[in-house]
Amino acid sequence: MAAANPQNVRAALLRLSKIWPPDPLRPDLSFSNFLAARAEALSATPPSPPGAFGRSPLDAQVKSLAELSAGKFAKKYPLSDKSLRPPAMPDYYERLVREMEEAPQRSWLQRMLNSWKGYIRMW
Repeated sequence: MAAANPQNVRAALLRLSKIWPPDPLRPDLSFSNFLAARAEALSATPPSPPGAFGRSPLDAQVKSLAELSAGKFAKKYPLSDKSLRPPAMPDYYERLVREMEEAPQRSWLQRMLNSWKGYIRMW
């Protein structure tokens, strides 16, 4: 992606902000909103000078974000079963995923009880 023009970078950031998935654990902190605000701020700032490889740092950021949203690195560096199921705690990542899926649906009381359970376990 050669987006030397600030308008191209702005358009790419707006496109990425529309396709970026929401964070279910922190719905009040939206990365999509940050990307959209960053795109709007670009219209008020002058373009950044080229970096060491002839590309501006903002272009590299946009390229990295596009690759992350496309899942390029998950395909390039897949996790093996040995990594996902370590011998010491084979079900750790399964429980972690289950916990992250259940967390947004918990009530305030359930969150407080889980927090106290954690404090008691540490004693």
